[in-house]
Amino acid sequence: MEKDVQAFTRSEADRNANASRIVLLLELGNLKRAIDSGKPYPTELAAVQRVAQGRVDLKPMERYVLEGVPPVPELQKAFRRIANSIIDAESEPNNATLMDRLVSGAKSVVRVRKAGHTSDDTSVEATVGRMEAALKEGQLGEVLAQGKKLPPKSALAAEDFLKKVEARQAVNTANAQIEQQLKVSLGEAQR
Repeated sequence: MEKDVQAFTRSEADRNANASRIVLLLELGNLKRAIDSGKPYPTELAAVQRVAQGRVDLKPMERYVLEGVPPVPELQKAFRRIANSIIDAESEPNNATLMDRLVSGAKSVVRVRKAGHTSDDTSVEATVGRMEAALKEGQLGEVLAQGKKLPPKSALAAEDFLKKVEARQAVNTANAQIEQQLKVSLGEAQR
């Protein structure tokens, strides 16, 4: 009888632990939807923190809770607007006259960029092209890696955009790690 009571107690504890993990996955799903909206997510993060009770690392998500992180489609749209300014930043001379700036502005009205670049092309335009391709594929890590290859003036023009990509990447990575950790723990609990 004592063995039956111990088995029942252990079984009940396992059920409670699994239920807690499932609730955490559900709350994490709500948090992910809130993050994907691009809006602040304090309520959803608080719900995950309450259920998680310190079992998962939420620090990367806490950093952006009040301002939110832009969704990938928004980043793609924003990149189209700043790609030309990244390219132009390196080509504009430090001592540009008013006339030089007017000519530069006129060039930006109609812009034609090369679609394909060789892998050994290290020009700013090629780097921007690779950033754009990676962004279309949702490969934020590659966008950041290419952003590090930009020369100083272009990097300065891309700085705000790259900070947004970095924020999105940090939150995506944290979310994926938490989901994986919970899936593994659910799988181990069923053995």
